[in-house]
Amino acid sequence: MAGAVRMAEATAPTRPHPSAQSAKGNLAAGPALAVIDRVRDAIRRPSSSG
Repeated sequence: MAGAVRMAEATAPTRPHPSAQSAKGNLAAGPALAVIDRVRDAIRRPSSSG
């Protein structure tokens, strides 16, 4: 069960997306939005090589 939770956390968007209001919408859009959110987070995160 812990593995399933970790997988869900890894593939879930990091921000709420109100446009995906149904369960089917969340399942369909979630993985793509998760990638976009993680890229956005990586770009906005301050670099530690300073």
